[in-house]
Amino acid sequence: MGYLRHEITLPPVNYKSPADLTATYTSAVTITLSSLTGFTISNSAQIKYIVVIPVSGAATVYFNFLDGVKIIESSNVLTISGNGISTPFVTGDVYEVGINDQAKGYDPSTQTWKFSNYTPEWEHYTDAESWVTQSALYDSYQDLGSEIDVRTYTRLGAYLVGSASNCQNVDLKILGKHESAGSYEYEIEAVKRLWNLSGSGDDYRYYYEYDVGTIPYIQFQFKSADTGSSTGSLSMHIDKKWRN
Repeated sequence: MGYLRHEITLPPVNYKSPADLTATYTSAVTITLSSLTGFTISNSAQIKYIVVIPVSGAATVYFNFLDGVKIIESSNVLTISGNGISTPFVTGDVYEVGINDQAKGYDPSTQTWKFSNYTPEWEHYTDAESWVTQSALYDSYQDLGSEIDVRTYTRLGAYLVGSASNCQNVDLKILGKHESAGSYEYEIEAVKRLWNLSGSGDDYRYYYEYDVGTIPYIQFQFKSADTGSSTGSLSMHIDKKWRN
């Protein structure tokens, strides 16, 4: 029979079951299509072939409009007829249906290929979080909060509020670590002087942004010119960003 093919190459199609749709047995001459992904069938000419894979025995391929075979689509139901075809479909068999439609990812209105970025740069950031409030400033460098995990990010923002009070010459520096809780710390940027003289209230408010590159962990440190603890305070919020 003309509709039987052996050692053949199936024609290229844009959509086929089971990857893009489901094809299930309905009757001896009909197959129902469902779960069509990203396309619709508007013309029977879109149906290129049906491969019947039986529970046992060799597979059979039916090419639409070739050798007298006709496959007609109506409301996602395929009906096959022609050249000696009687009962080609059997419940329990598996069916691969090949269908042509607009190529995946192509926009015909602009004649361009579509592209979707699932991790766009403008969404790769964290909301600001309260990191630490330090009420005792010392005359030697102390950790300002615990280390910060910046893996997969390239920028680190620091929102600082300082109440100077009796504290003078308060400095802030940022250190990088190549491993979590590691003993080696590497200075990334020059020390920043937050304020010089003492005062009262929220005397200092500023935002710093650091380029952390590919360093995985960050530690902030600070110190004051005062000896021992004092009545000044320093609080910080942080956020993380990815940027070229």
